Amino acid sequence: MRRRPQQLVFLTLVSFTIVVFITLDHRIFPYRSVRPSSIEIWEARVLCFIPTSPKYHLLRAQHVKNTWGQRCDQQVFLSSKADKEVGAVQLKVKEGYNNLWGKTRASLKYLYHNHLDDAEWFYKADDDTFAIVENLKHMLKLYDPDFPIYFGAKLRAKDNSQVFMSGGAGYVLSRAALKLVVEKGFTNSTICKAENKGREDVELGRCMQAVGVMFGDSRDHLGRERFLCLTPELLLPGWATANKHGWFWNIVYYPMKEGPMCCSERVVSFHYVKPSMMYVFYYLIYQVHLSHFQGPLPRLPPDTSSIPKEVLEKYGMADRTSTHATQENTTWEDY
Repeated sequence: MRRRPQQLVFLTLVSFTIVVFITLDHRIFPYRSVRPSSIEIWEARVLCFIPTSPKYHLLRAQHVKNTWGQRCDQQVFLSSKADKEVGAVQLKVKEGYNNLWGKTRASLKYLYHNHLDDAEWFYKADDDTFAIVENLKHMLKLYDPDFPIYFGAKLRAKDNSQVFMSGGAGYVLSRAALKLVVEKGFTNSTICKAENKGREDVELGRCMQAVGVMFGDSRDHLGRERFLCLTPELLLPGWATANKHGWFWNIVYYPMKEGPMCCSERVVSFHYVKPSMMYVFYYLIYQVHLSHFQGPLPRLPPDTSSIPKEVLEKYGMADRTSTHATQENTTWEDY
């Protein structure tokens, strides 16, 4: 049967639309176009970059490097002075809170020119932030790094003039977002501030919005926050206000509860973490194992002299003459 000209035109338009949609779908939607069962085949590489300053190289940055920083695929410390011990890269910037925007801009330019192909995602954290990189990678599994998007603790300016991601909780940029902000934003002073002074997180939010980077929702399926601007105890009812952090509740973008329901079980970061607590967090997260009733019997302590004979029989050690069981080559991973 011969088709009418109108039908041919319609079919041509439909076919063209489908081809264009398939070609551009990753530019329209940030999600990976895969079945849920196949998502696990991707393991996103995350480069963690931590702006610091000379006076905090040993007081803070070193402790990040010793703890959660080693969980990143690569960690880069950025400062106004090079430091081989910490691994800090020197940037030509002035230190100080008022110059954080200039330092952040210089940091992103450095990553763009030196590390763009080293990772799919670029996570910025302060030197008093503690991050759980595995949970960050788990969240990012759904998203395409070639789509311009960034995630973090979403806040709003007090006058509601600007939405941004908290610098303290840390934020993560896709590779496409890093390229876009450096190539389109930092080369145009009318949309991205060229001066060094300014709040880094607010100015970056303004710049990201201007170049078309999507502000991702980093909350979990229950609406609980993953990126946290405070330490856990400050999120208990009344504690933030009592400890002069009441400002936080006035600028959160999404409604947030105080107490245990504030935070996701797959939390990504905490802020204002003291160096000693870095090691406490690391121990509790990576070295403490929960014991289950149906699990294997616990290992015996080195001194078996105080263990009843009935217990030793369970281990086949009832005839043991030595009072000290040796546990050579035992590591944290054995427990």
